[in-house]
Amino acid sequence: MGQIDGKRAQISLKRVLKDNTEFSHVGIKTKIMANRKQAYMLEDMLIQGNGGVKSARNFNKINSPGRKFMKWLVKTF
Repeated sequence: MGQIDGKRAQISLKRVLKDNTEFSHVGIKTKIMANRKQAYMLEDMLIQGNGGVKSARNFNKINSPGRKFMKWLVKTF
């Protein structure tokens, strides 16, 4: 999710594998979205649904760029 070409996911994966040598890489979850904005929104929903960036349940260190837009949506509607 996130960028269309998956570069951010690849960078994150390299970081996780470097910092956690006991893990093995199985795959990266991908989904084709109409545009980058929708991809970032979905990425944020998945991160938040998995406990957010501070959760021990995932390896995300920072929020998705979609987080700001999602906060705006909640505030606006």
